[in-house]
Amino acid sequence: CAAKSSSYELDFAAQKAKTLEKDLGLRDFTLNTLCADIRSLDQAGKESVLIDLFGAFNDIRAKRIRMLKEDNFRKDPLRILRGFSLSAVLGFELERKTESALKKNTGRLRSVSAERITVELGKIFSAQKSWAQVKKMAQAGILQLLFPEMEKLRGLDQGDFHHLDAYRHSLETVKELEKLWRRLGRNMPKKYAAAAREYVCSPLCGERSKLWILKLACLLHDIGKPDTKIYGRDGRIHFYRHESAGAETAVCIGRRLKLSLREITMLRKLIKYHLRAGQLVNRVPSKKAKFRFFRDTADNAVFVLLLALADRRAMRGREARKKSFIFLEKEIYKMIVDFFEKEENPRKSKRLLDGDELMKLLGINSGPRVGRILELIDEAQALARVRTKQEAKNYARKLHKDPGLIAG
Repeated sequence: CAAKSSSYELDFAAQKAKTLEKDLGLRDFTLNTLCADIRSLDQAGKESVLIDLFGAFNDIRAKRIRMLKEDNFRKDPLRILRGFSLSAVLGFELERKTESALKKNTGRLRSVSAERITVELGKIFSAQKSWAQVKKMAQAGILQLLFPEMEKLRGLDQGDFHHLDAYRHSLETVKELEKLWRRLGRNMPKKYAAAAREYVCSPLCGERSKLWILKLACLLHDIGKPDTKIYGRDGRIHFYRHESAGAETAVCIGRRLKLSLREITMLRKLIKYHLRAGQLVNRVPSKKAKFRFFRDTADNAVFVLLLALADRRAMRGREARKKSFIFLEKEIYKMIVDFFEKEENPRKSKRLLDGDELMKLLGINSGPRVGRILELIDEAQALARVRTKQEAKNYARKLHKDPGLIAG
């Protein structure tokens, strides 16, 4: 679901060869060689207006991406990645010889700027069905080239909760996300499933949607595991705080790819909190636990919840299949609904006291103490312990008098 745009972008380029046929022969794929004589545009709608010198029509009808000649990948290696992005966006298949040529020239991507690579990655991951291309990119060595940090995941044993090593689990998480994405309407009211799709597909940076960062987070969510792996006294493998380590590694990857600040921030938060939702639903979560989850994840809550679902479904080891290992999927879907219900009724979450009112009431200056008291009032309001402005004032005075309540 690439971000929708109400405008069109026209790209003008000078002719690079003496004849039209030779100029079009410099293109990457046949479907990009279709052209028209602008002097005949009054006949728009007729196939005869279009000029097809390389069999583009047949390839488009067959939903096939076919290269013109392999040498064109050497002249601009980004075309290697563009082959996969066209396949993801259009739903076309790469012709066998073309796919082979893409794999053969993968190493040439090292010479392409990060900004250009990110544009194509954004197209791939923003497509609703990009798993097939992610898998092919992994097989071609492209993922390893773009994300060398993933090599440490290969062969990394994760213990009995997992049936795959960390590398294959990361790929499987992308696959599972797309599967549950297609079935959202089966697990929650269609109204909220539609709201979730629209929200996740909304623009984040230019033409790149938020979905692309969600899928990137699925791919990189366990990137911190190699550096945090230990064996506990129980003899089991543990990865304590791998989510925090992974979040920092993701920031480095985002900077290397020249992502926007918004993209880097979202990627970091999704990886940092990806365990939080799973830990929350090993029982029916309390109102207090849900409030704190939504407070901490804020606008990223839905993405964290979807990532947690995909991560869990990609985990099918012996221990994960036991009845004693509880993960209440229904509670995750309920929380997604809660998120959008809150969006529909902003009045319910409107603060009873703002910062200026609080400082005037207590006679204190701006600082961490003010933020902490407001946070506790918000929590009490969400739990219906405080319902009116006067009750909020009384609670604020109580908190101010007892530092222990604030610290707790």
